[in-house]
Amino acid sequence: MPTEANPHHFSKHTKDDVAISQIEDAVDFPHTGLIKALSLGMKGNYVINDSATGFDITQSSSSSSAVVVEAGKIFRDGVLTAATAQTTFAQSDFNNTTNAHHLLVVASNNAVVIRKFGTGGIYGGASNVINKIPPYTEGDTIIAIVSFTADGFNDMKVQYLTTGKVANGVSIGYNNSGYDQTMSITGGSGKTTLLSEENQVVLKLNGTGSSNTFQVTDSADQLQFAVNGDGTLTTDITASRALVTDGSKNISASSVTSAELALLSGAAFGIGTNNILRANANLANDDFLRVDGTQIEGRTAAQTLTDIAAMPLAGGTFTGAVTVNTGQTFRSPRLTTVAVSASTTLTEATHAGAYLICAGNVTLPATSSNGEHYTILNTTGGNITVARNGNNINGAGSDITVATYNAVTCIGIGSNNWIALGV
Repeated sequence: MPTEANPHHFSKHTKDDVAISQIEDAVDFPHTGLIKALSLGMKGNYVINDSATGFDITQSSSSSSAVVVEAGKIFRDGVLTAATAQTTFAQSDFNNTTNAHHLLVVASNNAVVIRKFGTGGIYGGASNVINKIPPYTEGDTIIAIVSFTADGFNDMKVQYLTTGKVANGVSIGYNNSGYDQTMSITGGSGKTTLLSEENQVVLKLNGTGSSNTFQVTDSADQLQFAVNGDGTLTTDITASRALVTDGSKNISASSVTSAELALLSGAAFGIGTNNILRANANLANDDFLRVDGTQIEGRTAAQTLTDIAAMPLAGGTFTGAVTVNTGQTFRSPRLTTVAVSASTTLTEATHAGAYLICAGNVTLPATSSNGEHYTILNTTGGNITVARNGNNINGAGSDITVATYNAVTCIGIGSNNWIALGV
């Protein structure tokens, strides 16, 4: 636990106090340390309230660690610096003369040091100067005054000259019969806000050439965006690409090249030369496309087959002749079977081109076309008769007999006559 806790204000000159009150009239008399701290503060050098323990002091009677100062942060020339390191001072770092005063400062190299008499200055090398505040070095930021007393080490008095600053903003204004703010810069969690209170925000470069530049870079100093004095823009977006916006109004480079964009420039919607095709309301995912007037519409697979009179992979009926070119093959692993009851007269629509499993005698059609054919299978226990229906079979005016578990194929050869294979 510290012996003196930083109160984050100009404090009383005291010791052994972790709740030090503000500087007090008629107790803490004016001295040059106050003026020095105020002078440095005016140029932007002062201690801020970065943490609860920043620059707390712990004293001891140890010769090697008479004073330990905790890490803290300061503003130097109005800019926040990195935290100082915890710093330990030995007894030899102080002038052990009663009422000898020391400045505890953060030097320009961000090291916490003691400024004391005996190191030159207006009193030369004298180290026994009392009741006077030693000078600071340019670039210093004053933390406190540490005074040696008759009580010795582990009992020195401390007067903090710090601030409770925990935030920083910038106000920009002009004289409008008094101060009139036009912009403020403030910080917040995860963002910095530049708030303009006027209609325009003007960033004025110092020239009109390409070397006069406003730049935005990333943390690695890589250029992301630049505006030059000649009006040209530079970005990290992929070169020679059209720009697009998404639903959040973010701008990014599209896959459309500048050359492709030039082709689209001035193009009209339609189906003419260099027109842009546009879908109508009837287009869905995985559709086939068809021109509908001046637009593109979607067609399902079934609709497309109908549109082009194509045969589906399964089902369907050929409505015309199908020819297999010379040297090519057509393979059908199986034919349809049709059960035929006894005494049935065969018809092309029901029985032609199929295997006919006949339960008894059947009759060929009275009329037939060339190539019309019927394959008759006898799966009964006896012979069945295929009646000629008034036409010739194999050149004769006779019916034919198909033995049990045998078959015959009858092929139309014109004039309603037949050739029978297998008899």
